[in-house]
Amino acid sequence: MGKKAILLPCLAIAFDAIRLFFLPQYAAALFKHRRVRSVDHPVDSSIPFLHETAPLYLSFIALWMNVVFHTERAYGKRSHAQLAGFLRYVQNLYRDASKVYLHTHTTTKRPARSPNLQCALIRVMDPHLNCIPSLHVTIVLGAWDKAKSVYKALGIDGQSRARAFLDGLYDHAHRITESTMLMKQHSVNCVGASLWYLSRTAPGLDAAFCLGVADGLFTRLGKGIEAAPAARKRAKQVFLQLDAWAAETKLPQGQWLGPIMRFVESYPQA
Repeated sequence: MGKKAILLPCLAIAFDAIRLFFLPQYAAALFKHRRVRSVDHPVDSSIPFLHETAPLYLSFIALWMNVVFHTERAYGKRSHAQLAGFLRYVQNLYRDASKVYLHTHTTTKRPARSPNLQCALIRVMDPHLNCIPSLHVTIVLGAWDKAKSVYKALGIDGQSRARAFLDGLYDHAHRITESTMLMKQHSVNCVGASLWYLSRTAPGLDAAFCLGVADGLFTRLGKGIEAAPAARKRAKQVFLQLDAWAAETKLPQGQWLGPIMRFVESYPQA
């Protein structure tokens, strides 16, 4: 199995990102043919806008690509089959999210002005209509979880080099999750809902782990902000509400769309 096994899934991800994430947003912004819900929560207004976190926010693609490049460089051909599976998983995150996006768009309030070039680039490239689920949150944490399984399958998860890489990967993922709120690209509602989605679909990210992520918000990036306790509380509230709705309908593990849509549709049209 050659490098084509890695290249083709990467191209497939790019194709689905354009087809399922970008183009539907531009079409909705132009033609207003799909509902848009405003999913802000009052605690969001107390979270500061830290434009200096833009480079970190923009690094979410680099995070999952780094898993591929680092692992292929370090372990060569024997990693290709596992990395192809990793890339199919990332692609599936786009496809899952599109089940919400192609039905109802979601948005949040962003600052009126862009204080630097990177913020301006985000505003131009992203019409900001696909907030729930947050692909930033699902991809970075999901990629970390999937990378762990790749390393386990390769029999290298116990090596110190692999452990150090995975530890750094998680730290990067957690800080990107925090940056989504500090960049005003997502509400705390989006983070809570995205963590719940992961708890339903990612084998290594159960409810206890995802609630722990919510409890750790703003412990790496945005340390000391006054809104941190309220943000953590709200993220957990969203998670537990979605979990309760899933329990009401005896929703099997792995299924998630109904409660997410119920949550989205509970918010007013923008």
